[in-house]
Amino acid sequence: MFFGRSLELLEIAQFLRGNQSVSLVGPPGIGKTSLLLQLTRPRTAAEIGLWNGSLVSYVDCVALEEESSQGVFHHFAAMLMVEMESRSLPQEVELRKAIASPSRLAFESAVRALNRRGVQVVFLLDHFERLNSNPRVDLPFFNALRSAAGRFRLAYLTATARPLIDLTYSGRSGEILSSPFFNIFTPLHLGLLPEEDARDLIQKPAQRTGRPFSTDLSNFLYGVAGGHPLILQTACCHAMECPDDRVGIEERTIREIKPYIENIWRNLTAIEKRTLLGVVGISFSNVVAESDAAVLGRLERQCLLIQENGKYESPGKVWMDFLTRQSPPSETAPAGDIPGH
Repeated sequence: MFFGRSLELLEIAQFLRGNQSVSLVGPPGIGKTSLLLQLTRPRTAAEIGLWNGSLVSYVDCVALEEESSQGVFHHFAAMLMVEMESRSLPQEVELRKAIASPSRLAFESAVRALNRRGVQVVFLLDHFERLNSNPRVDLPFFNALRSAAGRFRLAYLTATARPLIDLTYSGRSGEILSSPFFNIFTPLHLGLLPEEDARDLIQKPAQRTGRPFSTDLSNFLYGVAGGHPLILQTACCHAMECPDDRVGIEERTIREIKPYIENIWRNLTAIEKRTLLGVVGISFSNVVAESDAAVLGRLERQCLLIQENGKYESPGKVWMDFLTRQSPPSETAPAGDIPGH
């Protein structure tokens, strides 16, 4: 079951149909993988115009973090074959050749052959950080991906926790930074669910079980988690088990989600931590006057702050409970490492 993201799905589909590659960016746990998998589902793909005339293939780049360039091209071709077989499409000889003897030229020949059959190729590259950090792929590899997208009906949708431009500074050589591959994407940020979609996520699964949540319980769950899909689903699972134990729901949710939140907190910079602790409950005008607007923007994009009733607020009680237990870092505290996926 998938809830919300209708506007994002339509926007992504519009770009991809126009052969425009898209970079989907959002913090861990916000639902990037779920959205990519939703794009592969026949009903959704048909509704947004990515079924007839498009071959959409999901690739988890975790499986490619140690592959050679040749191995990556083999995997791409193999995943296209899997998708074709799942849809009972006629076999493509050039695709079989690209699997048997993988190379850049063989991969391009396969894409060209599919294009001649009226089929656009779309790759959904999940956890793209893992491929970007692979020491066995180099500048020619990324240039090859860029070249193929420019010459064929081929588009990419990458999913990352950080913008692609940031990834080029994450320890790779200066050569990778110079690749034009990273300049072909339209960025799209994935944030918290709007309240209407969040309430659908709360109510509809429970309704389907024949044990609907009361309005009061739904309000409680939304207050605990806000529009964060991972935290919200965790809270709802505990509510299904003990709907009358509000204290227990909250405590179990906090306990289960604690490692996730601690990881996010650990990887914030010292200035981000201080800002996050200092602005909750403060009006916009006072905050902007005293805080770095760029830092505030990053915290909002990481779904750690929301703007509500003229103030900055925590996105849910789980996060607020965590923040009240933290002490501001010292001025000399080292910056955190931003998570790679």
